[in-house]
Amino acid sequence: MKNNYFIRIAALFCLMQQVLVGPMAYAQEGFTAYDIAAKADNYYPASVSASQLFRKPAEDIDFATGQATIRIPIYEIHTADFTLPISIYYTTGGIKVNQLNGSVALGWQLDAEPMITRNTRGKPDEVSTLLQGSLIKEDSENYRRLVGKGETDPMQDIFIIVC
Repeated sequence: MKNNYFIRIAALFCLMQQVLVGPMAYAQEGFTAYDIAAKADNYYPASVSASQLFRKPAEDIDFATGQATIRIPIYEIHTADFTLPISIYYTTGGIKVNQLNGSVALGWQLDAEPMITRNTRGKPDEVSTLLQGSLIKEDSENYRRLVGKGETDPMQDIFIIVC
């Protein structure tokens, strides 16, 4: 008899827990860091011309690596405040297997500073809602739901300015 009473109390406790606490419980809904990173497969790297800018050209001859830089001036823009040289250069470091052809030729880079490049990560920043990202905390359930559904962009674009 006493055992039957204990089973009824335990069953009532489990039922109350399911009814009262169940709707408020928050469990794993697929919004882990892994799931957010899996949505980042639409990462757009910089264009071939822009990515070639960040290969450090050797200054004439680098005695440590044996690379030489061949620079060919093309044109100069003169104004009252500054002079902008435009040239192309080639660094004799060889062509990598996965290197793509740029706007000039394979291995050649256009040197016309200043330049702004952009690496789009996720959605472009002018499309995503920056205002919404600043109002919602990243640890909120609503923010994770929007990221999981692909309605908001958790990653900022990277802008690189070369002067």
